[in-house]
Amino acid sequence: MTRLVADGVCAVIVAYCPDPGVIDSLMGSLAAQTAAMVLVDNASPGNWQSALAAKLAARDGALLAQSRNLGLAAAQNIGIEWARERGFGHVLLLDQDSEPGEGMVAALLGALRELSAVGPVAAVGPRFHDRREHRDAPFVRIGFPFNRKLWCDGSTPTIACDFLISSGMLIPLAVLDRVGAMDTGLFIDNVDLEWSFRARAQGYTLHGGVRQR
Repeated sequence: MTRLVADGVCAVIVAYCPDPGVIDSLMGSLAAQTAAMVLVDNASPGNWQSALAAKLAARDGALLAQSRNLGLAAAQNIGIEWARERGFGHVLLLDQDSEPGEGMVAALLGALRELSAVGPVAAVGPRFHDRREHRDAPFVRIGFPFNRKLWCDGSTPTIACDFLISSGMLIPLAVLDRVGAMDTGLFIDNVDLEWSFRARAQGYTLHGGVRQR
């Protein structure tokens, strides 16, 4: 299959009781943008997995069904390890309802390479479109007494921030080797926040800005 992105990016999707149609749509959006996809299912009920497993296998991917709900961090680590064992250079973390736009992965990879030429970058992430407020959500710099909300525009295609949400975060495996895996002591909340802070404490930067959709 012809892909828009050079081999090396593996999408890691974590699911729990997903809408199979939404997952199928997500896989379709990623098919031409990533080298492989791995879906880690946290013991969802039902028999929807078999059909998606066949589609993933046909796209050089896999469905890793867990016997119990291990939580987000542990599931992400399982998918990351699957990608590492197969020699991928980057992982793209995604939720089951993520909606990556066309060309998003190529844009993230390009931004990561450009920014890494200046200094050590832990990860890059897309702008998240907040449907409730009908606008792109801001990135955040932690401060006292108030945090700063930062928006990207035409003059600032990417912006340094203190954390990225996991949906759409592109991370080099080499960075995960140094910073460490996701903290399995955190079941769902603050997994991305804690990892971002740990990366920042080790001298890495994080950048957001590529439009997700």
